[in-house]
Amino acid sequence: MKDEINLPHFLADTWWYALTKRLNDSDFLKLVKLREKQGFNAAQIVVGIPPEVEIEDENAKSIYGSAFDKKGKINYKYLEFAKKRIEIMNEYNLMAIVYGAWGNHIDIIGTKKMKNWWNELIKTLDDLNVVYCLTGEIEIGCKSYKKRIKKWKKVLKEIKKKTQKPILIHTMPDNDSISIEKNIEANTFQTGHDKEREESLWKNIYESKKKYPKKPAINLEPWYEGINNNFYKKEQLKAFWLSVTSGAYAICYGAQGIWNVGDGSFLSHWGNQTFEEALKLDTPNILGKEYKKLLEQGVFDWNKIEIEKEENRLISITRISDEGQKISYKYEE
Repeated sequence: MKDEINLPHFLADTWWYALTKRLNDSDFLKLVKLREKQGFNAAQIVVGIPPEVEIEDENAKSIYGSAFDKKGKINYKYLEFAKKRIEIMNEYNLMAIVYGAWGNHIDIIGTKKMKNWWNELIKTLDDLNVVYCLTGEIEIGCKSYKKRIKKWKKVLKEIKKKTQKPILIHTMPDNDSISIEKNIEANTFQTGHDKEREESLWKNIYESKKKYPKKPAINLEPWYEGINNNFYKKEQLKAFWLSVTSGAYAICYGAQGIWNVGDGSFLSHWGNQTFEEALKLDTPNILGKEYKKLLEQGVFDWNKIEIEKEENRLISITRISDEGQKISYKYEE
């Protein structure tokens, strides 16, 4: 199976605002070096306009301004800046998972201008160690789901002609990428940041592997550590092991304060943990060490999953290799 998939395994952090002036050069390098040392080999970034801000919001801008304006005019200095930062990531063995926009931006600048943006993005970054994600939360805030998806699929069709790199799609909870586009590199989804969605941490992956056994299954957005002042080490380890044992091909992590380069007030409706506070969290050290051991053992290519349930309650999940090796997680409430 591994040889058939044009996508590496990864442990990725989430840096939606890494290319904005919220994150200066010194802190960017500090973050890159730290995650590489901890054992991460990728990070998700937005090369474009990040979530929850308008296109020309000051918080969306790099030191060279926004990626593009409301009319879709491209800022080439921004693209060169993005290239330099991704080159630094690559230098420290971090692959960039590049999001070209957020789902609603196509309604603002239009399909043609979004195609132009993606074409220039690929020209700039395609020689680097990157994979692409068409957009974040493809269906966010849309009045017409079908119309929005139709627009983005036109962009996807265009960019598939321009690159051999894998292309992913990031969705809202309760959706997955294969429901949008069957001819996609992996089936991806997000479980969001609600305690009530805990079952989805394993069930989304498990059901995806049953339905699409040859497609990698990846949760691009699980609980972020510290988001809503919740989901700290205990919950992060639970999410990690539920993902691993249920069949995940790759693992994503996020921390409140890192994803938004938080200062305690910016996007604080998600929690007031700051960038500096989040840098001190110990969980990434643990995840990095465990990921490395699992990767060396080939666990992310084990394809048989067994679930033990009692009535409707999960007891354990076991992932099994072709040779019969097993790794199990006994579920705890």
